Amino acid sequence: IDADPRWLELASAWIERRGKPGPHTSDTPRSYFMDHLPIRDVPEVTGHAVRTLFYLVGVADVAQETGDESLKDAARRLWQNVTTRKMCITGSVGTQASDEGFGPAYDLPNDGYCESCAACGLIYFADSMFRMDGNARAVDVLERTLYNAVLHGISLEGTTTYYRNPLQDSNHPRDNCWVCCPPCLSRTLLRVPDYVYAQTDRDIYVNLYVGSEATITLADGNVTLRQTTDYPWDGQVRFDLSLERPRRFALRLRMPAWAPGFSVTVQGQTTAEHVIAAGYAVLDREWHDGDTVHVSMPMPVTRVEAHPDVDADRGRIALQRGPIIYALEGLDNGGDIDVELPATPAFVVEARADLLGRIAVVHGHRVDGRPWTAIPFYSLANRGNTSQTVWIRQQAKTETREGWDDRLYKPYHPAADEGNSAATAAEPTATFIMPWLAAGPYRQEGKECQQLFDVVFPPE
Repeated sequence: IDADPRWLELASAWIERRGKPGPHTSDTPRSYFMDHLPIRDVPEVTGHAVRTLFYLVGVADVAQETGDESLKDAARRLWQNVTTRKMCITGSVGTQASDEGFGPAYDLPNDGYCESCAACGLIYFADSMFRMDGNARAVDVLERTLYNAVLHGISLEGTTTYYRNPLQDSNHPRDNCWVCCPPCLSRTLLRVPDYVYAQTDRDIYVNLYVGSEATITLADGNVTLRQTTDYPWDGQVRFDLSLERPRRFALRLRMPAWAPGFSVTVQGQTTAEHVIAAGYAVLDREWHDGDTVHVSMPMPVTRVEAHPDVDADRGRIALQRGPIIYALEGLDNGGDIDVELPATPAFVVEARADLLGRIAVVHGHRVDGRPWTAIPFYSLANRGNTSQTVWIRQQAKTETREGWDDRLYKPYHPAADEGNSAATAAEPTATFIMPWLAAGPYRQEGKECQQLFDVVFPPE
């Protein structure tokens, strides 16, 4: 696309102007505006989370457009700081109520601020980082934030929103009085088709697993992909390829970090020809019209623990299935969400087509034998005001500083559980679609998109 170079020059000037000496009459610390240091010298994200993330989107985009390696390094450093030190398990960021901003490393209180617009900003930053480096781990964060923090910010009927998205709350009603969050949430959902696929001249990236159809123009012709799946409730995905003639290209399938059992078949045969690069299974081969690809991602219920420096989550775990983070809501648990899991809990997944727009519910028993029920975090606060929590007490939980490898969250595998998967899941058999995006196809290339947001925008 031919663009006026003055826009890039202006964006670069705004970035380079930050952190330079100049008149400053406000009593507000300059770190609130990320204006305390030049961008290449900033060691960590600070200040108002929404402003900071929108600024960093510009940093990453300008770095990519100009090829400025020092600016790329700054974007990478601050991306790493956000995602490994200052991000809630749901993808929410900006936990400090005092300035709606980022706190110190690992300061992630479960009643933190977590503005909806900040989650939208993290999605935009993640997309920019993917476009800059082509790494699937950026898309992992995008997916986590989309399916949890962003969807939590808007009600299932699409008429009310959350300004804040705390992970632990009591009787916090949704509201629509804020100017920024409703339009920001809506435009983020409307951009979902832009995140599903990406391409180079000869590579096709599949970043999100969403029922869809896309026609993609490569250097030597068009390729149409039809993706069929009930993701995120089921980890089975089918791709049907349509080509005018045989051609060679690379199909890059994102391997989510939560899916160690990821496998792929071509024409129904397990393939050993793919390589793994930057978090993608790469199928670089000659493709023919009618070829099929199947992706399988097992979805057991996983206990996840936070880094031991996150004080709020010591002795606790969170529940994750696929990309979905689960939470307890008082309405399903007799008002008592102070649950303690036994050392080796058993989980049952139940398909509930009649509940909250079709979801998969997780059940289990407490240490004292009483049952509990968890629902997806995004579906909270759609049935009235009640208490809610993500992090659950875990009996005999041990804290260790080994094996973190600069991660903020990882699967909880106590020594007593190794080699004994007591946490089993009865997989649901019902067919689902996401409540906010109907399964009808859309076409992306050339912006020929037809989206069916029947919940966010109900048909007349």
